[in-house]
Amino acid sequence: MIASGFDIGTRFVKVCIVEGRNVLGYSIEETGKDMRRIIKAAYKRALERSGVKKRAVERRMATGYGSELVRKADAVVPEAPCLARAVHALNPEIRLAVDVGGLFINVTGVGARGFVDGTLTNDKCAAGSGKFLEMVSETLSVPFDSISDMALRSNSPYAINSQCAVFAESEIISQVNGGRSGEDILAGVLKSIVLRAATLVERSDASGMVALCGGISKIPAFRVLFERTIKSDAYIPPLDPQIIAAYGAALLAEGRAAVRNKGSVGAACPGHARVMESR
Repeated sequence: MIASGFDIGTRFVKVCIVEGRNVLGYSIEETGKDMRRIIKAAYKRALERSGVKKRAVERRMATGYGSELVRKADAVVPEAPCLARAVHALNPEIRLAVDVGGLFINVTGVGARGFVDGTLTNDKCAAGSGKFLEMVSETLSVPFDSISDMALRSNSPYAINSQCAVFAESEIISQVNGGRSGEDILAGVLKSIVLRAATLVERSDASGMVALCGGISKIPAFRVLFERTIKSDAYIPPLDPQIIAAYGAALLAEGRAAVRNKGSVGAACPGHARVMESR
């Protein structure tokens, strides 16, 4: 059975095509003004990469900040059950999924059967987020793929004092003008994101394996700092960490299709079922 999952984030559109638990193809596209066109193009690209015709996709499920923009989606669900379903499918030992994206850090507890076991989200501000890291790298004229190497060379990461992105950016510009190295500034920004994520992990009271997801988790320096801060190894998905929520949405869609085909009224996905029960 083939299904597709859409994760419409604040910075990127992610589409994943699955059959069973296998990823057939996926696409990641930057957001823009014409979101419906971008979503359509991302879906087309994911289908092309998977070698699947659109008519072969039995179910489509959407999640994320702009999930309502996905036309013909069979259902729209929160990110938490998608993350829980995805990481549980990848490794049943995972008990916490930490998703670090463009504007939000979402921490989702995962039960032994893949149920959502509580969620936490950071304050809705760009400071201490992926978008803020992008802003700083642009200010420093540093390519995004060079951030990790530069940050790891820092011997004295700059401690950012401002919690507001606007004030923090002004603070960093002052530091640049004052001669502060780009290495120290980038390391400081990464550390601020890590501290926010680690604070949510601590608040979750979860015990067990922690999985890192989201675009920022693709930065090696972030993973190193995160593991040092939580004093534990983190599970890095074998898939692109940026598509984990889209992968989970596709698995949920497939589960729903299986239940419908069997004529059952039971819950196909425990993660989704638990969320619906808790409302």
